[in-house]
Amino acid sequence: MKTALSRRGLLTAGAAATGAAFLTGLDTSTAEASLPPFRRLVTPKLLHADPWWPVPDPGRTTTQAPDWNVGFKNDAEGLPLSLLRGNWGAHPSRLGWYINNHISSFENTGNRGNLTRAAQVMDIMMSRAAKDRGSAFVKYEFPWEVSHGKLPDPWYSSFGQSQFPLGAERLYRLTGDRKYLKARELLLNAFFQPRTKGRPWIVDVDRYGMLWLEEYPFADGHASHVHNGQIYAVGDLLRYAEFAQDQRAYELVRGAIYTSLFNADLCRKPAGLSYYYKDETHQSNVYHAVHAKLYNRLYNMTQYDDFAKVTDRMVRDACPGREAGTLRVTGGRPHRLRKGSSTAVWKPTSTLEVSSSARDTLTGANGVVWSLMSSGPRSGWHIEESPDAYRTGYATDRFDYRWDRRAVIGKGALLVGYEINEAGVRKERRRARMTRDSAFLADARANLGGRQYIRATSGQFAGLWIPEEVRGAHFTSHRPSSRASLSAARQR
Repeated sequence: MKTALSRRGLLTAGAAATGAAFLTGLDTSTAEASLPPFRRLVTPKLLHADPWWPVPDPGRTTTQAPDWNVGFKNDAEGLPLSLLRGNWGAHPSRLGWYINNHISSFENTGNRGNLTRAAQVMDIMMSRAAKDRGSAFVKYEFPWEVSHGKLPDPWYSSFGQSQFPLGAERLYRLTGDRKYLKARELLLNAFFQPRTKGRPWIVDVDRYGMLWLEEYPFADGHASHVHNGQIYAVGDLLRYAEFAQDQRAYELVRGAIYTSLFNADLCRKPAGLSYYYKDETHQSNVYHAVHAKLYNRLYNMTQYDDFAKVTDRMVRDACPGREAGTLRVTGGRPHRLRKGSSTAVWKPTSTLEVSSSARDTLTGANGVVWSLMSSGPRSGWHIEESPDAYRTGYATDRFDYRWDRRAVIGKGALLVGYEINEAGVRKERRRARMTRDSAFLADARANLGGRQYIRATSGQFAGLWIPEEVRGAHFTSHRPSSRASLSAARQR
């Protein structure tokens, strides 16, 4: 049973002292509602926190974040610091996770030490936050440099700030201490302050009236417009908005989702790796995989099919999944190999399974996907994926849908449905020649046995995997392309 705890009963003496500094550092002036007007997406289906969005692990009580290799080191005040490029400093993206993780651990275990620790870290971050225009901006306390410029210590970002309103709201509900209610307001107010040279800022409204939740807002006032940072911040703000039923946060989310929708094709690069920035610069295998997952999550938040279509296209453009796995290599068949500039053809005498530590779309390799073998007779070589050399299991290029999507198949096409086991071995269960244009619903897509499949949930093929083909079964969108819509918006 959850109960409200008094501040005296909750905090240790050290945390209480930190809290005093936090209270004296607050700017209690009214926030300036001076953010320029921005476009919003309005639909009754909009805004449901994605059930697969990264959430704090309720069973974890250690100070080691599961998604980062670098651990924390406490400073003199007890704030967990992170090591980044040789510098130890406060990293709000990780500390927002840290706070919410400890709150979840308290809720699931009843261990008050976790709640005390969450409150202590929140207090320290608020005491150090930049107070400006009735807002609190949490600080990244280390220098950073990206392709768009340098960020001196301290700097600010929507990427980390987006996790703190939820942490503050949860602390208020659990402790009854109204300072966290005030903290929540100051933290959220920061998202309504305009881009301003020489002052803290974390959002931008561009010349097309689109709201950007800035990952890298530069002190000289120029914006970076990072696609993945925008979507991560949307997810965190939406989780807060749903939890607190905060209409101001919902407005931010609606605006930011509109921006992501109408700039999606400025992220995607046809037949190549997607772009990190809106200005179509910087590409990497890592962030291509991130983008494909994030646009699918936007679909799961909004039921807006254009987001899922972006993921569909990115799957075809380049490898969207880079995780380690098991590779099944068919014996008696020739397989193309690559290692650096060297190439080879390998024809194993029997079928075998080997470990694979990574998979990529290699430059100069005609856009096909290659898996890096980390065991077996050709360890260290990349092998071209195909129906004769493929990842086993159901996780490769796997995207699940919160709401079933509509797939179509044209008149005259042959539709074949399979059961496919974890080894990628398929067994045909049903086939039919389409006598008219048809449609069915599907709840997932994945790379199985070396090719892309859609899992049907309706009609005679329900429960079976159907090959995805441009001239066969494929997903359809209910709207024009994002790039066409963006062009129209820019002309208004």
